Amino acid sequence: GDVAKAKLNAALQLTARGLPFIYYGEEIGMQNSRLPAKDSQDAVAHHFRWVPQLGHDILRGSSILLNRDECRTPMQWDASPNAGCCPAGVKPWLPADPRYPQCNVAAQQHDPESLLNCYKRFLTARRATPALHAGSSTFIPLPQADILAYKRTAAVADKTQEALIFLNMSARTVSFDNPAPDAALLVSTRSRSEALCGTYIHLAPWEGIVLLRSS
Repeated sequence: GDVAKAKLNAALQLTARGLPFIYYGEEIGMQNSRLPAKDSQDAVAHHFRWVPQLGHDILRGSSILLNRDECRTPMQWDASPNAGCCPAGVKPWLPADPRYPQCNVAAQQHDPESLLNCYKRFLTARRATPALHAGSSTFIPLPQADILAYKRTAAVADKTQEALIFLNMSARTVSFDNPAPDAALLVSTRSRSEALCGTYIHLAPWEGIVLLRSS
């Protein structure tokens, strides 16, 4: 439910070494919907039909879903009936989450600070940057415990490309010496980042950035 943390999660997911998977709706911040087991289409929920709804709710609070349909509600495209997944008057396979009028693709599409556009920025950067999608990975030691920092490295033509990732895992602004003052800002979780300041890096709360350099 925290957009800033969701953006930071996207930054980690799309810059760490490995193959990222994005579950539909994650890119706009869709949340699990509270769907009574009796209204579910899920075979697992039907198997546990004998469990009272209170039991489902208690387990749900521990992130255990006996009803997997709670994370399968229709994609929230816009604020129209059924979240734009099907026309008004048509009953969808599962009901749309009641928060869809505020949380949907159309509402975020033209907002540069939206979670959706943060995903787009990082996906674009990953696709265009060999170091991010094919490079090796090493941690960058920093004295600040709140900062997760690592470097992705790849050979591009006759040069070495380095992407340096800095993720502020805290609710406070953090400043530290820039270990790569010759690198340029490639992408940030904020549409207008002010992270680079001379020989220092200033990260806003929950901000993540990628710096890029070639040598």
